Amino acid sequence: MFKKRFIGVVALLALMLAGCQVQPATPHKPAQTTTTHKQAKTTTALAAKTFKSGDEPYLVVNHNKSTLDVRQWQTERIKYGALDDLNRTTTNTAYLSNETLGHSHTRARQNWRPTGWHNQPVMIDGHRVIPQNRGHLIAYAISFNFDEDGVFKKGQPGSNDNPKNLATQTEFSNQRTM
Repeated sequence: MFKKRFIGVVALLALMLAGCQVQPATPHKPAQTTTTHKQAKTTTALAAKTFKSGDEPYLVVNHNKSTLDVRQWQTERIKYGALDDLNRTTTNTAYLSNETLGHSHTRARQNWRPTGWHNQPVMIDGHRVIPQNRGHLIAYAISFNFDEDGVFKKGQPGSNDNPKNLATQTEFSNQRTM
């Protein structure tokens, strides 16, 4: 009897403590996007890929050719895609220059917790490893002088803690491939 009661109390305590760590969901609207049949087919093919240890840490798409119309990109800006229905970043496209380069010694603390990011360290071969990172779709060091909407304005802090630019990534893809 004591054992059952003890397990029940421990389970209740664990549930209460876990509930204290839950953060309120950020309200958002699902992304409203228009895609072509070709884009949908490409997206489906990319989603079906399975990466294995030893594979290249990147994937060349569209034969490494841009599909952007340069006439539409004559000044620095970032076009952020809307968050999807699971509160994840979607797509970002940027026109960058030397004016958007910065130094991260002025970097403010990141508070945004992207979907799937838990930042729980693990021990691997006696080393403390944090396997997940918050990664920027448009790298922080090249997104200075942009406001949160992607408009180029001198003196703006850049895209450090912007939910539309942060995603959960592995430590390897966020740091070792750079």
